[in-house]
Amino acid sequence: MSLWKKHSDKMVTIIIFSIIGIFLQLKSVYSIGFLDDAIDWIFNGIFGAVLGGFLGFIFAVALPAKTFHKESILDLITLKDNSGHSGDFILGTGTIKNEMVYVFYYEENGYYKMSQARYNDVRIKIKEGKPRIIVTQVKEVENSFINLFAIDLNIDKKTYVFEIPDGSIKNVQNLDAE
Repeated sequence: MSLWKKHSDKMVTIIIFSIIGIFLQLKSVYSIGFLDDAIDWIFNGIFGAVLGGFLGFIFAVALPAKTFHKESILDLITLKDNSGHSGDFILGTGTIKNEMVYVFYYEENGYYKMSQARYNDVRIKIKEGKPRIIVTQVKEVENSFINLFAIDLNIDKKTYVFEIPDGSIKNVQNLDAE
């Protein structure tokens, strides 16, 4: 999801700074007598808007947005394997578009779903019990006044903790999934 789609309703700071930028640019250039024709007004107005918008974006990112962490616990689903190894296959790795990812199945509301996670968003923890995933997602607090002005670039960012049994990690495996 692009930055614009995530924050299009939260661009108040950028708009305010752009308007201030236009005003200050035109006022300063007018005071030195540089605005002779419409082209000067247009180009200086655009320059003020862009400069003000850039400064507004920096200010909006620097403001602390009000967020919370939503945590979900999902059961990892194991796949049968006929490669001669004992046990079941839980977590796969590979590259998609030159980026290393983990691919896994989980159960949600009685359905099995496949998902993937970027390798740098994943932590693996050895823990006894049923394999599971703890997904933590950064969410924005709704109806918070500060969030009209602040932009948090980590909104909707997910981190994954895979809790798997000891002995699950194998360096070499030939998978023959059923």
